[in-house]
Amino acid sequence: FMDKLERLIEIIENKKLSARYCDEDIQYLELKNLKKVVIPMKCFCDINFHKLDSHLKCYGGYGIALSKEWGIKNKIQPVQYIVKSSETASMYKSAFEEAIGKKGASSLKNYLPMQLMYMKPVVGKFKNRTDENETVKYFTDECEWRFIPDLTVLKLPQIIVDQSAIESKIYYKYNNAIKNNDIASLSFEYKDIKYIVVDKSEDFDKLIECVKGLQVEERIKYQLISKIIIWEESRRDF
Repeated sequence: FMDKLERLIEIIENKKLSARYCDEDIQYLELKNLKKVVIPMKCFCDINFHKLDSHLKCYGGYGIALSKEWGIKNKIQPVQYIVKSSETASMYKSAFEEAIGKKGASSLKNYLPMQLMYMKPVVGKFKNRTDENETVKYFTDECEWRFIPDLTVLKLPQIIVDQSAIESKIYYKYNNAIKNNDIASLSFEYKDIKYIVVDKSEDFDKLIECVKGLQVEERIKYQLISKIIIWEESRRDF
């Protein structure tokens, strides 16, 4: 989901979803000198339509739903939700700090940062995209899955841990570099789309014009149009 129709139209025209570097608050793990990390990712939710209204209020009223088969084929991975006071969090912290303290490369040093990229607290603070208000949110409600591309082949950082670099938002420049890059993106076919969600009826009209201009068979255009849901009109049906 996103907060601008233009972004949705771009995704549909390009048949591509690009990862972006996103900051993640990891204070729940209580790792030494690490409050945040920045990870390249594209996030998805695996929720039913009756839970969608509150999700849209956080992330924006425009979205594209793709089949789970497509997601699994593209190796998109569910995140692991962590309770701050759990044994899992405690053991991860111990293993992480032990690995950092050892000299030289090791499989553990490779595995632990990778695992961190697929971890999220059960509950935490969240700033809504739609109104910039900060709320306390149960992230488990989102059933999040992540696509995390290997950007080392592009000579870009796979994970940013330098706290000063994170605070200065220096990673924003990397997002321009990876936008629509094949290595940093997921491609799809129109048959993979299950639903397209727009906020209002006027958005529907603009999206129709986009679909009409696609260089595809007429039957595919009609199929895409049939998948559009106007949330303002349909929200009471779910």
